[in-house]
Amino acid sequence: MNFTYKLIHSLTPRYRVLTKTMQTINTWIKQLSRARDLPTAKLLISSAIKDISTADSIVVIAEGDEHLESLLNTIQLLSEQYAPDEHFWLARSEIPLLCRELLNTSQNSLILVIPVKDEKTLAVILVGWFTLPTEHDKYLPPLLILAECFLIVLQNVVIHTQLAKQMAERTSNLSEAKHAAEAANLLKSSFLSAASHDLRQPLQQISSLIEVLIRQSSEQLPQTQLRRVQRIISDMNILMNSLLNLDKLETGRIQPHFKKIQIMEVFTTLKSDFALQAAEKQLNLCFESSDKSVISDRALLLQILRNLIGNAIKYTQVGEIKITTTQHADFLMLCVHDTGPGVEQARQASIFDPFFQLPSQRSDNSGFGIGLALVKALAETMNHPITLVSEVGKGSVFSIQLPTNNLAIDELSKQDEAILQFPEQAKCVVLYLEDDDDLAESISTLLSMEGYQVITASSSGEAIQAIDKAQKTPDIIVTDNSLDAGENGIEVVQKLRIQMETYIPAIMLTGYTESAVHQKALRVVQKVLSKPVDADDLLKEIDTIYQQQIQTTLKKSNPKFESQLT
Repeated sequence: MNFTYKLIHSLTPRYRVLTKTMQTINTWIKQLSRARDLPTAKLLISSAIKDISTADSIVVIAEGDEHLESLLNTIQLLSEQYAPDEHFWLARSEIPLLCRELLNTSQNSLILVIPVKDEKTLAVILVGWFTLPTEHDKYLPPLLILAECFLIVLQNVVIHTQLAKQMAERTSNLSEAKHAAEAANLLKSSFLSAASHDLRQPLQQISSLIEVLIRQSSEQLPQTQLRRVQRIISDMNILMNSLLNLDKLETGRIQPHFKKIQIMEVFTTLKSDFALQAAEKQLNLCFESSDKSVISDRALLLQILRNLIGNAIKYTQVGEIKITTTQHADFLMLCVHDTGPGVEQARQASIFDPFFQLPSQRSDNSGFGIGLALVKALAETMNHPITLVSEVGKGSVFSIQLPTNNLAIDELSKQDEAILQFPEQAKCVVLYLEDDDDLAESISTLLSMEGYQVITASSSGEAIQAIDKAQKTPDIIVTDNSLDAGENGIEVVQKLRIQMETYIPAIMLTGYTESAVHQKALRVVQKVLSKPVDADDLLKEIDTIYQQQIQTTLKKSNPKFESQLT
């Protein structure tokens, strides 16, 4: 049921309007509902009243009209005398009580005064007839309906005017902010360009002098110190070049030149660049064979991959760096995998900000935090979406979506998604051991709703089968004290650790409250919770133990990790 229909029918019992008149009112209300400014609303309500009542003169006084204040004062006095219902009629002899300039009062025999009010009076409608109409009361119900409709229109006009004003102000503010940002960008670019020119010359001179000193010095210590200074100057050059490239990308001064590129040709170049660096850290650097081709800018794509592979080698202490490709329809997903420390979900977007460094990087001579900012800017310039999937303690995968044909390029240009994507990661894998089916279902449902991957079983045999089927090693075990076939939860935890050849932390749930039972269990598990267990307490303990396990894994894989945290 539309607004007009509901409005009319809600008022019909009150005013008992005839069907034909209702149809006319309906037509006018539809037109009034489209009014967005006061002059239009006044013109439409005047025309509607004339059509309904055949009145000879109609005046609508609303906010902003010069006569409104004096007219309201007069109406206030008259309404106390004539109008308990707030509208009233004035005969010829009483018309002079109104402001004479509003109507040609010499010709009016009767005037209907309708104040239009909400919490306050917003307008006044004066309807006049030169000749006293017969049964003039019959005009009152439809006119009051139109007046109430006019009130709604006035309220909408006020809202629309306020919104238009706010939009104009915000548009103006945005325009000013845009001009200011453009000016700041221009100033920044000019400064960087000038600074680059002015700094490169003395840096070149210093570098040349150091080369002379190294060759002149025959002692090892001065040579070592001079080499260190040389590396610092090299880092400064790298920083300046990165800043200039980032500025050029952000201001659109670098334009990509797309052409078809063979992936293996790119991989051959990258393998030559990084093979020695990976070998020095005893990391396995593996490029998956591919006969695919993509459409991209070769130089800019190489710059993205050099940053990603360089970071992977820098932060991975043990394991491998693997570069793979996967075809998806008209796109090729090029992925850089590492077995490094990983990045927690909350900080994944921040690592692409200029100069941002994770706490573990700040004391490790890990550069300036420009590399991934360049990766982001290059990806935006070429419209190559990048996805990061990372798990703390296990590693990261940076994936670049590359078009393989012109249709794919067109599809990317129509996408509204951000160039960087960070899919939500599932939480740890929980093995839940419980022989009560109903309880097992309820707890596993709770854990699944919280994002955990859940494997359920009622005995050690079932657990091993379920783990094999899921092909996932549990990160934590939650077990009841008593299980199927008379098995004890503590014994099953120990059996699974031996079977999986890994230490899996565990939580035991028990109905026993004796301290002796708890103390015995704590020799094997990390936490004992007494039934009934509060859901929030269980979730908190799972998360705490899992985070402790991650920290332990990181310390084992990276001896520097503990010192980097402090």
